[in-house]
Amino acid sequence: MTAAPEPPPPAGEAAPCPKCGAPRAPVACPRCGLAAANMAAWSAQRSAAEDVPEVLEAAWQRVLEAWTDGARHDEVMRLVTQHDAYAWAAAQYRARPPDEIRDRQLARVRKQTEASMFVSVVANRKDKTPTPYRAHLLVLILFVVAAIAALMFTSIMPKDGDAPQATPAAPGAR
Repeated sequence: MTAAPEPPPPAGEAAPCPKCGAPRAPVACPRCGLAAANMAAWSAQRSAAEDVPEVLEAAWQRVLEAWTDGARHDEVMRLVTQHDAYAWAAAQYRARPPDEIRDRQLARVRKQTEASMFVSVVANRKDKTPTPYRAHLLVLILFVVAAIAALMFTSIMPKDGDAPQATPAAPGAR
């Protein structure tokens, strides 16, 4: 799978940094600091490291064929979400010449990335809401245990009618 070739920058405009999309500077990117000498190597390494499904690559090619077709952008975003390829999508849109569609789609990628991260955090967080009536439940259990202990105690203790009679003392004994 190959990354889409970077379009040439418009005349009089600096080529974008392959890492962050800022206009390139002669020595290093002013935004991310990537050295100009390393930009080509970084771009090649990133392309080799990305494992983007062919279906997503094909959808991106269809977007490039009809850039103004919103339905094609929607399909790419659906596949990006499905395959968790937000960084790839941001890089593809950043590599495009600046225009309204590109900026809108970059904002969309950013929002979907944030939403995905928020959902994963919420899904992994344990529910720490207190259980209502938890203290009441503990008191109720304590009363039940006390009642059972009282019943057991009364069943073991002899009743008044069952009490042994005192034996009379022998005559003459005090």
